[in-house]
Amino acid sequence: LEDNDSIDFEILWKISSKNMKGLKNTIKSETGKDLSWTSLLKFNSTAIQATGKFFNIVNNYQIPAARLTLNLGLGKHFTIFASGTFDLKVNGWNDKAFDEGYERKWEWASTKFAVYPSVAVGLKIR
Repeated sequence: LEDNDSIDFEILWKISSKNMKGLKNTIKSETGKDLSWTSLLKFNSTAIQATGKFFNIVNNYQIPAARLTLNLGLGKHFTIFASGTFDLKVNGWNDKAFDEGYERKWEWASTKFAVYPSVAVGLKIR
């Protein structure tokens, strides 16, 4: 790789629901915490207690994912990138995250889990 080139690997943890507004309101009423940047910045002991409740509420809506990105620099201000993202569905655990509204183009599935890959290609301007 050249100086402006890079390979990035990320582990992601997403929450997805066909009714995100309703899920956000449920979290706020059950935990007393708003899902906003200001509430995250005020993280304290009560937020730690709310964290357990939060994960109990969103348990079925979680999507663990991984992303691999290749960035190729085209001079000082331009980069071409290509990435692949892989969302993981574990049957019986996070099914609700993959209900209506989750677009599936490709699927690799077994009886215990399914992987949903997606790709992206683009140009970054710095």
